[in-house]
Amino acid sequence: MKINQYDIYEIDLSDVIDDDELNEDIIEGVILSPNVMNEHLKSVIIAPLSNCNSCDSTPTTFKIDKNRKIRIDQISSLSKKRLIKYIGKLPELQINKIKNILNEMLVK
Repeated sequence: MKINQYDIYEIDLSDVIDDDELNEDIIEGVILSPNVMNEHLKSVIIAPLSNCNSCDSTPTTFKIDKNRKIRIDQISSLSKKRLIKYIGKLPELQINKIKNILNEMLVK
């Protein structure tokens, strides 16, 4: 399976240890790891998506479409085996916003 940066996937978390932040067995996530890493490693870096309407929009949590928010503050690494279904790719506008946030969070 070819996994590309900024693709959106359904992710199976059914046997993960209970976590207060992620209380669902299947979530959606955006692949943040670069394509070269995705080709060679057994894991990927993701930012989870939430359909939580009560979640506040913050500098690291923002809407990517009408129903979903991306949680840049919840970045994690997981096995590619957990990726169960390709959903689509983020629009370029959202990709640029993620890049700016990651730059602010991790570089500056």
